[in-house]
Amino acid sequence: MDQQQYYITSLTSLRGIAALWVMLIHLDVIFFYRDFGPLIPHELTGIITKGYLWVDFFFLLSVFVISHVYGAAFASSSDKVSLIKSFLWARFTRIYPLHLFILVLLIPLAAIVPLLFPAVVDGSWETFMAWPALLDNLLLINAMNQHVFLSWNIVFWSIGAEWWAYVCACFILPFVFKSNLTYKSIALVVASAVLIGISSIRGNLDITFDYGWVRCLAEFTLVTIAYQVFVHRVGEVWLSKSGCFFNGCAYDCDSFSF
Repeated sequence: MDQQQYYITSLTSLRGIAALWVMLIHLDVIFFYRDFGPLIPHELTGIITKGYLWVDFFFLLSVFVISHVYGAAFASSSDKVSLIKSFLWARFTRIYPLHLFILVLLIPLAAIVPLLFPAVVDGSWETFMAWPALLDNLLLINAMNQHVFLSWNIVFWSIGAEWWAYVCACFILPFVFKSNLTYKSIALVVASAVLIGISSIRGNLDITFDYGWVRCLAEFTLVTIAYQVFVHRVGEVWLSKSGCFFNGCAYDCDSFSF
């Protein structure tokens, strides 16, 4: 496999920006809940309070790359079993080792700190370090509403959500890449309806431990369809036009000559 063929340079900087912004919003959460105040007053702007959407943005970019690299293979491969094994192994080795490493650090911490510093153990500690939730984190089912709270390495709910989206991707990718326009349209409507439903019920898309995997699954489906639009250059002629329209009159955007 020629890696250069599958590398999309223009997405690298966008993924970097998304990762930095996710780090920023988590710093804000830490500062806010430790009574240091927010990085930016929340009432002034949604740049932090809506910053969770950068998690979605990072995931969308990753799905676009996955569609670019694996989509055609899933649609045409005669050895689906080997392809699925290699795909899932690649995804697993990218996300799980770091997750496991953090848990290995947190487990002795959760056992020792209450003994040495009992004053530290408050309600939030007992929630975040809840022993019954440890197995869910190890099995990556920590975004399936198993427990009604974030726990242990709390930001890694997204890893659990992404993993099960990747598992489902073994069915989504061949379906989207091989199906006709009608079935693609149905998938588009269903995925959009799921996200709209979540937003309507919750008032936002910020579901994490409570079915965060559904959020990722719907977004995965939408991006695979968006990639199809990209590959087939849908709307390319219209989007590449240099003319603009203002009050019904077409004119050249560069020269502003009617």
